[in-house]
Amino acid sequence: MVDSSLKPAYLISLNEGSPYTTQASSMYDLFLTASLFDGIKIWDLRTNKHVLCFKEHKCRSFPCGANFSPCGKYVATGSEDRSIYIYDLRQLCHQHKINDCQTDVFTSVAFSPKYQLLASSLNGSIHLYGKNDE
Repeated sequence: MVDSSLKPAYLISLNEGSPYTTQASSMYDLFLTASLFDGIKIWDLRTNKHVLCFKEHKCRSFPCGANFSPCGKYVATGSEDRSIYIYDLRQLCHQHKINDCQTDVFTSVAFSPKYQLLASSLNGSIHLYGKNDE
């Protein structure tokens, strides 16, 4: 029987790490899924269960991208409130919120090897945010 409370995932992202940083080997067992109305779930491959769920960002009408940081400690996601949320995997809420009222919904996010965040929006614009951007 299928659980009707489950929302289909539109995104699956593996924690692939980076040659520029190291992380605990257990961090490579994590992956994330993103669903409309259901937030981002962090899953552990060893147990086949989700271990964290982040829902502070807005994702109801458009699929918003999400990705692990190169160090494996953070997850970034776009949001329909024209913001990017940075979640700390060691906490249950967002650590940082980047507001950009000049743009549209952030539909894709990625980290560069130098810890900067690259994001694209629904209107086709691309933004690069550095470590100290608000």
